[in-house]
Amino acid sequence: MNYGLVSTAIAGEDRTQLLEGMRLLAEIAHKHGIPITWAIDPKSVPAVAKSLTTWHTQAGDRPLLMLDIKPMWDSNWEAQREANPGSSTEAMASHVVTMREKLPEYIAKESERIKRALPWAELRVAGAVFKNDVFLRALEQTGFQ
Repeated sequence: MNYGLVSTAIAGEDRTQLLEGMRLLAEIAHKHGIPITWAIDPKSVPAVAKSLTTWHTQAGDRPLLMLDIKPMWDSNWEAQREANPGSSTEAMASHVVTMREKLPEYIAKESERIKRALPWAELRVAGAVFKNDVFLRALEQTGFQ
């Protein structure tokens, strides 16, 4: 049987606690030959890059790109509503067109930030809490599965 484990590794205020939790999880999983896919965002990668590189070499661990498009999505929606006060249909159409243009660039930029810290990483999978069809198409356009 093949096993795998996915764990979110996004730094909050306490990076020490994140690294300790990652170390403990890696210790348990790797002892049983289970590689971990670490869901990380570009803000967290500087804190975890050294550990991820070691675990990649030793146990086959990999990163997964976590994205947060909600702030961008919401601010663009508000801007479109202000620009089209009389028509929510027109505002939504403009919003979707703008997001179709901006999201692939954003995804590529965030992916590049991870690759700078983890040059060995082959980012093919991405995750997000907030997702929709526009986002999924943008992921496909930028080479994600």
